[in-house]
Amino acid sequence: MQQCADVTVVLEPARCDAHALADDERGSSPQLQLSLDGAPAVPVRVRVPRETRAVATDALVGACSGRP
Repeated sequence: MQQCADVTVVLEPARCDAHALADDERGSSPQLQLSLDGAPAVPVRVRVPRETRAVATDALVGACSGRP
């Protein structure tokens, strides 16, 4: 039996320069580094539905405000 759970994830961009945002060719499926309970991080791709990409991009730009 497979169990499901909802979790809150806080994302912090590794880079905030305009070049990084402009070069994003995978805006629909960014790669995240996931680590649970201090274990080594593993790469995970997350699919972002087309209808929410603008929201995700706005959140990234907002998170980068004031950062180099």
